[in-house]
Amino acid sequence: MAKVSNVKESKKILIVGPNPDDPTRNGGVAKYMEYLEFVARDWKCGVVFQHTDIGFFSKIGAVRVGRVLATLRVSLKLIFAKKIRLIHVNCTLSKVGVFRVLPLLICSFIAKKPCFLQVHGGRWSRLENSRFPSAAWRFAFTLSSAVGVFPGIQLEELEPIETLAGKLYPIRNFVEPKELKVPSNSKGFNFIFVGRLVKEKGIRELLQAFSRLRTIAGANVHMTILGSGPLLGFVEESRYNGVDAKGHVEASAVSSYLDSADAFVLPSYHEGFPLSFLEAGAKGVVPIVTNSSALPSFFNHEVDCIFVSPKNIDDLYLAMKRIYEDTDFRRNISNNIYKHINEGFVIGSEPVTRQFIEIYSTLLGEKVGSHG
Repeated sequence: MAKVSNVKESKKILIVGPNPDDPTRNGGVAKYMEYLEFVARDWKCGVVFQHTDIGFFSKIGAVRVGRVLATLRVSLKLIFAKKIRLIHVNCTLSKVGVFRVLPLLICSFIAKKPCFLQVHGGRWSRLENSRFPSAAWRFAFTLSSAVGVFPGIQLEELEPIETLAGKLYPIRNFVEPKELKVPSNSKGFNFIFVGRLVKEKGIRELLQAFSRLRTIAGANVHMTILGSGPLLGFVEESRYNGVDAKGHVEASAVSSYLDSADAFVLPSYHEGFPLSFLEAGAKGVVPIVTNSSALPSFFNHEVDCIFVSPKNIDDLYLAMKRIYEDTDFRRNISNNIYKHINEGFVIGSEPVTRQFIEIYSTLLGEKVGSHG
């Protein structure tokens, strides 16, 4: 992907994260980097993107080695890059993720450059009992000038950490603007799941809830599952009637599957701010999601989506049943979620641009403008 051209101003912002074009990438964060490149084109400041991946190592299977070396390379550049005035690092809150960002944070601290650390996913509650990773993250937070997190559970878990006092900034995710999907000509009602096939995504609960719905709706309901992971074999071997597991699907092809879907289901045990929810909702596909994420901070139950409790098969089944049976209710949610996302959660929308401009301006101590 082409880098954003630098605007002729003194301010230079370095944005660091996974390479969107690397097939071994950290999916959600890498996709975010791709979208961020489009958003940055409207900023009146010099922006440079640097990816923390080295393609050669990815090709030979040494992905982690490549990422470590790439991070060290970028980190050393920071000490000597006089034009860079602010660093924006994108990462995941995980045991491994901290060691990818620490070299960047240490070098930005040595170079006396402010660093905005944006955490995209992960739960502090899963790290705080791991002595070394939690201590490393606390050190990372100390070195950071500001930390962007998702509202809701992630923000609530991080707020009590003393080293983060006054540094936390709630961040909303965003996607490309979409056209409202054309009603499908296919027969029946189509549910769709998009995500990694792991236990934490609630895939077992989803199949059980769908199976119950199938007993009353018969062959009129279908479920398409897009994604790969450890449970792909389980899904394929379960042989639930009406379930079509496609495995890994290229991002460019997901849109066409969403066009033929009536409802999107993501029953995860916990999430950050899932892009798949925004991708589906931006097309008017009705979302059914669990409430253990940032989403309840921005969206309303039974207005522009349906929230269900994690690991609750009954709750999930009733939500799917209602969306299937109540046409007017489904149409209202479809219209509402389409409008809501395309007004405030897409590239070019004012709330998305403003959140970054305000953070950058604060860290630089001067106004960073935007076009338009």
